[in-house]
Amino acid sequence: MNNYKLIVTDMDGTVLGGDHKITEENMRALKEADERGVKVVFATGRFHDSAKEHVTFLEEVMPIVSSNGAIIKHPITNEVLYCNSIDKDISLKILYFYLILCYFILYNFFITIIFRFIICNGCTFYNNLIFIKIINNCIVHIFSRLNFY
Repeated sequence: MNNYKLIVTDMDGTVLGGDHKITEENMRALKEADERGVKVVFATGRFHDSAKEHVTFLEEVMPIVSSNGAIIKHPITNEVLYCNSIDKDISLKILYFYLILCYFILYNFFITIIFRFIICNGCTFYNNLIFIKIINNCIVHIFSRLNFY
């Protein structure tokens, strides 16, 4: 007697092989479960479109839990059954904070390179200031193009 009604499985590192395709052994086992009336659901960290190409071999195609559980969609109709996303304004604030952080990391990285160059090559103080201003202007130019100011 079959007591199982549902199998929920991950994709990467579980049913997918090294070639990022479902292995023959896993495909046979999941097809057999499907034929016995056991529903097969994939839960993955992948985006929905990346995951849905792997489920069409089943007769009864079930919704896919994707993006680490943030969205559940039907792979054929693309009907969204559940979505838990971050608010757009919060996402933009996080992105803005990240870009500012990257600015400071890049700035400090270039300053470190400049000072190593100065120490190794014995540049004058005046040349150092010009070098720092050039790097600073480049970074400011890159970030101003992102329209976050």
